[in-house]
Amino acid sequence: MKKHSYILFILLLLCISNSFAQQNWQEMMYDTTKNFYDIQAAFYEGCGDLPCDSAPMFKQFKRWESHMEPRVYPTGVFDAETVFNEFLEVYNENNNRHNPPQMMAPSMAAPAAAASTTDWEFVGPIDNPKVYDHPSITTRNGIGRVNAIAFHPTNTNIIYVGSPTGGIWKTTDGGSTWAVHSDFITNLGVSDIAIQNSNPNVICWVTGDYDGGDTFFSKIMKSTNGGTTWAPLAGAGLPTGNNRVISRLAIKPNNANILIAATSSRVYLSTNGGISWGIAHQSGGYRTALAVT
Repeated sequence: MKKHSYILFILLLLCISNSFAQQNWQEMMYDTTKNFYDIQAAFYEGCGDLPCDSAPMFKQFKRWESHMEPRVYPTGVFDAETVFNEFLEVYNENNNRHNPPQMMAPSMAAPAAAASTTDWEFVGPIDNPKVYDHPSITTRNGIGRVNAIAFHPTNTNIIYVGSPTGGIWKTTDGGSTWAVHSDFITNLGVSDIAIQNSNPNVICWVTGDYDGGDTFFSKIMKSTNGGTTWAPLAGAGLPTGNNRVISRLAIKPNNANILIAATSSRVYLSTNGGISWGIAHQSGGYRTALAVT
């Protein structure tokens, strides 16, 4: 009995150690003073005896690894300040002939009052929310993604946004406040939003997450009252299931019966308001751009 208890205790320690190792590399990723190869080693050590491709956060780590590896020095050091200053020097030298306003490093920034001449204003967020705190470990959960944004054609205060797993949101005051209108829909991923120009109360959005694959396409949702209520379109003929996504959707401006959808493989057309669909083009892709006139 004591032997079994001892073995269980050792296994528990190994699990805890593995968990902390995984948390450690995540925390190191946000520290620009950490060495790339140290972070890389921390992740692979955290896999233990398990295949790393089945480890938690494997996909996120590989994205980070692929992004950072060509950007560090051979020693594994990433000197962010030096790289940024070199970028500014090259940027300003190459663009002087066009006489644009020169970019400045943060320490050289102009007073805030001068920012009123620009059309853009940074509204945040400036930090990732913490979801796990420990004296030596902090896990950050990211600041979220927005897959789609659509603007009311005549009222600039009305905007719709869609997130990969959080549904569709609407503002009627130019973004000061937002309300969600999709909590009771089974698939909360939003890949794209389309508004009919001649009747802005007609809105469609595509379920799924074409960018990250967190959710897959299951249906197109339609509202005829400006997003207050939603109903699924029949969608006969559209591909559904695992690894199926629709990345873009468009509605003919003066005819809500005509819709075009770009999927991961083909472009589809509906002429009866989304009840049934046929193949309009044999090739397509995630980044297919659509325009309906």
